[in-house]
Amino acid sequence: MTVWLFDEESFVPVAMIKEGRSYSILTDQLGTPTEAYDTEGNEVWSRVLDMDGNVIGETGNKGMVPFLFQGQYYDRETGLAYNRFRYYSPQMGMYVSQDPITIYGGLRFYGYVKNPNSWTDVLGLKGCYLKKAEEGAEYKYVLQISETEYPATAGHIKRAIDKGKPSVVTIDRDNAKSNRKKSLAGVKTEKGLDRDEWPMAMFKEGGTGADIEHILPSDNRGAGASIRAALSSCNNTDTIKIEIIK
Repeated sequence: MTVWLFDEESFVPVAMIKEGRSYSILTDQLGTPTEAYDTEGNEVWSRVLDMDGNVIGETGNKGMVPFLFQGQYYDRETGLAYNRFRYYSPQMGMYVSQDPITIYGGLRFYGYVKNPNSWTDVLGLKGCYLKKAEEGAEYKYVLQISETEYPATAGHIKRAIDKGKPSVVTIDRDNAKSNRKKSLAGVKTEKGLDRDEWPMAMFKEGGTGADIEHILPSDNRGAGASIRAALSSCNNTDTIKIEIIK
């Protein structure tokens, strides 16, 4: 039996336990596995992928780690990667079946992501902009979230604030897991959609009573990653003023 351990609230594998032995897994900035080490620190597996997910180099115990990009389980026999709702083909750089949420996921029903050669965001900050608050403000930073880049998430935040949820929040990463569990308790899932919460679980004001909406995964996860990246240099207890911009 093989047991996989994943990073909290993600599909990033961090360790594997097999036949009583444990292995540490290293990933790149996208969460794609690149190397595995045993308990003595010996490299037992490594792999290099191209931008579509094709294996262009693999050493050690081939096939030891079956994950490609985040959320993709690779089947060596078919050459396809299971991506929860459908299968992805690294050779074609696209899915082999249509998006289950149809046009709501974009016009490219079989497309995987936007063209990485022309649409890049090296720092992961596209759509979110952090700046210091003006002197005398009751908060430390201002985080601007683009409604153009993330219409569903920004729209939800705006509506939640209009309903009385806070526009000034306090970073509290240590309690993010418990906050998320509390905020989503009793909220049913909807096929093809994520449950988005405001305030987010990473803020002290999140948790029980957070406003929940079902929105597109691409918008929700893109915005979440950008927000976390923008706030990565901030400390716990730092206060953030949220502004929605075009």
